[in-house]
Amino acid sequence: MVRDPRWLYCYWEITPDTLAAAQRALGDEWGDHRIVLRVYGFPVDTDRAGAVAGREDDAYDIELPPDAASWYLHIGRTRRTYRVAYGFLTRSGRFHSCALSNAVATPRDSVDEAGEEHWAHQDELLARLSGMLEGGLAPGSSAALGLPPYKRPAPGSPGPARGQKG
Repeated sequence: MVRDPRWLYCYWEITPDTLAAAQRALGDEWGDHRIVLRVYGFPVDTDRAGAVAGREDDAYDIELPPDAASWYLHIGRTRRTYRVAYGFLTRSGRFHSCALSNAVATPRDSVDEAGEEHWAHQDELLARLSGMLEGGLAPGSSAALGLPPYKRPAPGSPGPARGQKG
């Protein structure tokens, strides 16, 4: 999950069956492995549903303690797409992935200067509200629906009977 433009939050649950499969896959190398998160980064316009690219220069590993079930990742670059794999890295450099995250894109860490602003000014908002309160044709108002305006019953009068128009 993206926490902000420079941080990701990862969490996982590895089942005993997944651990057994990793142990079988690594064979003799199982006893000499480290638990790592392998972080893959791509340009932000990369297909988010695509597979992890084979560019090793865009990947790096973070070693984890054995009991970790979540981790905050400080990433140096913003406006990137990231995927994270949880797995085991052997001393020989062999990596066995047990879980792969969805792709997430981090936002830019600055204001978009090219975008146009569409802000309603306070005076415009007050004029709209005033028009609605004065019986203007605001969508959903009585006048817009062709109904007579609501009239508050005089003090002490019972008001319209149930089921009658008032």
